Amino acid sequence: MANRSLLNFQHWPGNCKIKHLRLIVAGEALMLIWALAFFIIAVIAAILGFGAAAVAFAALAKLVFYVAVVLFAISLIGHLMRRI
Repeated sequence: MANRSLLNFQHWPGNCKIKHLRLIVAGEALMLIWALAFFIIAVIAAILGFGAAAVAFAALAKLVFYVAVVLFAISLIGHLMRRI
């Protein structure tokens, strides 16, 4: 349900100007939510003693986080280049 509120453009300021950028940012916020979920699973697995699963989920969380950061940087640069 949280990702539906991210995609609701009615409450965003200036909702007519940069809808495409907001859609990309909302998608990246969803990726960060997935990264956080994998991190929490990794912590729980580590506490319960599943070392290999904890390492795998931590690596997956790290990968998803870095992909989200790179996509955010690309969308930000693309938006700034479009303004020039």
